[in-house]
Parts: sequence; C-alpha cells; structure tokens
Amino acid sequence: MDHPTEMSPLAKYHRSLPGLTERFEMFFAGSEICNAYTELNNPVVQRERFTEQAKQAADGDDEAQPHDEAFCTAMEYGLPPTGGWGCGVDRIAMFLTNKFNIKEVLLFPAMKPDEQVAKVAAAATAADFSLEALEARLKAHQGNFLNGSKPSKDDTAAFDRIKVVGKDILKKHPHVDAWVDLVSLFTNDLRSKW
Repeated sequence: MDHPTEMSPLAKYHRSLPGLTERFEMFFAGSEICNAYTELNNPVVQRERFTEQAKQAADGDDEAQPHDEAFCTAMEYGLPPTGGWGCGVDRIAMFLTNKFNIKEVLLFPAMKPDEQVAKVAAAATAADFSLEALEARLKAHQGNFLNGSKPSKDDTAAFDRIKVVGKDILKKHPHVDAWVDLVSLFTNDLRSKW
C-alpha cells in the first residue's frame, strides 16, 4: 500500500504522507493479481513526473512512462477525482498455470517471439543446474539475501539467471522461491545499484 512516487507516475500523491502515492496491489498466494490507485488529476505535477520519467528512460529504465502531453492538456480542462483497479488476464493465467514469468502465458504469438521462448527455455535449463546450490546457500545463511541481511550484486546476478524459471520448479526449492519473491519486489534500477 502507498507506493513511492517514483514507482507510480500516474497515481495521485498521498494526502498526508509526502513522497508516497495512493496505490495498492492485491496479491493472492504470493502473486500480484491486481493494481489499483487514485488517478493523479493535477496537470502540473503530472508534467513534472513525466519529465522525471523521461530522464529515467534516458538512463535505461525500460519501465519508465513516456511523456503524454495530450493527456496533460486534457487534465487542464479538468479531470474529476478518479480511481480504479486493473486485473490482468495474463496475471490470472500465471496463477492458474503456476508460472513465474508472464512471458510464459502470453496469448498472442506476436508478443512472444520464438527467440524469446528459446531464451526462456535456455535460461530455465541453466538455472535448474544451479538451483540446488542456490537453495543450499540460502538455507545456510542468516538473513534474506545471498550474503546475509543486505542485498548485493550476487543477488542481482543470480536473480537475472533464474527469474524466468517457472513457479512449479521454484516450489521444489522453498528458500529460492521465497528469495525470488523478495528480490522481485525491487525494480531493475534498484537491483542494478546493489
């Protein structure tokens, strides 16, 4: 609940907690099912956020929102207080099929190129080879990360290798499964700074 402003460029700023937005995500059995927030209806603040997002995109953030000037102009005419939630069919499909990576359940082949499928399969095979070692390492450590209580580049490197492994495989390695759930809460940008 109440995500940082940087993570929610379209959500309204929190009324009493600076730096946060009015946003929440619904999780079911450890998987995100729904995203909800109050829409930002201040065109000045929205432009500032789009400008910041453009800087982040220039720095390589692939999740940054593009600047939408038409949206900001429309807001100037008045956007009443609005809120909503979105529940993706793909996320429900992930849950029902016990898959960890959304690319494994995409319905439209044009959005799931053959080379991407091969890459996912190759990464899963490589990760299977080291899951036992990773499970043993996490089990032996005190703390939630590979090197103890603080995240490190080791966590980033390992996560990048196994993030495409299906949940059904991860469930056989409970420490790895919990660790993947934890590390996946951080954005790519944050993980790159560990």
